[in-house]
Amino acid sequence: MEPVLSTMWLQKRFDHLNDFFAAGRAMGFRQFEPGAVVTPSMLEGVVPGQQLIPSVHAPCPNIRHVSGQSAAGLFASTDKAERTWAVSRVKATIDVAMHLGARAVVLHAGRVAVSRTMERRLRDLYPGDKNPEYEHAKEQLITTRAGKQPANFAAARRSLEEVVPYAQVAGIKLGLETRYYYCEIPNLEEMHTLLADFDLETVYYWHDTGHAQNLENLGFIPHEEWLRAFGPRTLGVHFHDIRGLKDHLIPGMGEIGFGMVASYLPEGAIRTCEFDYPFSEEEMTTGVEFLRKMGCLG
Repeated sequence: MEPVLSTMWLQKRFDHLNDFFAAGRAMGFRQFEPGAVVTPSMLEGVVPGQQLIPSVHAPCPNIRHVSGQSAAGLFASTDKAERTWAVSRVKATIDVAMHLGARAVVLHAGRVAVSRTMERRLRDLYPGDKNPEYEHAKEQLITTRAGKQPANFAAARRSLEEVVPYAQVAGIKLGLETRYYYCEIPNLEEMHTLLADFDLETVYYWHDTGHAQNLENLGFIPHEEWLRAFGPRTLGVHFHDIRGLKDHLIPGMGEIGFGMVASYLPEGAIRTCEFDYPFSEEEMTTGVEFLRKMGCLG
């Protein structure tokens, strides 16, 4: 139940993972989660076994498609070539995880092809209490997503059908993460479907505290519903706080009830601190101590 440090904090600080590991150790971290901010050059010189790496966040390393999108964005693409490319990048992440001795890969399952302008408009109108314009934008977003969902969800399933056997052979567990944007996959219903349809020894739920609270704040689904539904199937968690729609804050800076989160986490869940890069070492350690106080780290 010791905390894991995400490479989100690496941004604008280090050019190599080894320097990030050294800084993390100086703050008291002994476990690390490489993620989508990691480039191929950052992995140079990393020796397997020198660091405890329980999980890797796909895509890692992050190589952009010719369209400029990442594998996370194209995993549910209805364009076969784009989707095949995204699957190849997730498989490459599984290779990295196996090489580094990790047991899990955190996975984004793509998105429904709704114009991002619609969700930006909703966010621009936030907070939406008693705001007819906000409610109209929200209902329009819900309706549009529902109409386009079948094609993209089917594509996401096809991608998982290709990735899951690869992960099984590698001995890597996959954690489907709660997403930040409403039009991303999976929502709560889709998560139920995917966890029911795929091997329960390979495909798990990965809880993200800031993302779940963000969706509650926007008026879509209460944070606790995710944990109530999938708590026992939770492979890991990304800890960060949120104020309004601003996430990746240090726990204790925002509005999340971390005691509630702690009450649902199984003992073996990976517990990753996904704090943003501007925070100081002192703020980072304060956040970890807050999580301990709330029971999130035992």
